[in-house]
Amino acid sequence: MNRGANVKEQTKTIWKLNLQGENSREIAKRLGLTKTLVDSAISRGKESGDIPKPKSNPLLYNNSNYIKMGNIGWLIKQLDRDQLIWLADEAHGIGCETIAEMILEIVRDAYEETRGGI
Repeated sequence: MNRGANVKEQTKTIWKLNLQGENSREIAKRLGLTKTLVDSAISRGKESGDIPKPKSNPLLYNNSNYIKMGNIGWLIKQLDRDQLIWLADEAHGIGCETIAEMILEIVRDAYEETRGGI
């Protein structure tokens, strides 16, 4: 956190509460401040680097890394019969009740592997 002389204690408190997960409306109510003042303090915290900027969500259309969600039905239609049988057998083998649950497990495992977790 920026501990410079130019940062008021009130601003530091707002930053701390925001970093703990409170939104601007909750902070304003807790501290008896206007939401506009709290939003301004949070914005300054993000600009200064005292509050990390949120990572962009690739599912929001206006982001540069936008990607469509698609759906499980489309994915299943792209598999041939042997691939679908294999997927169903693998899913049952690890205790999954649906194809969606199996795909979730595959994605989670792959994610952990890239993070060095597995």
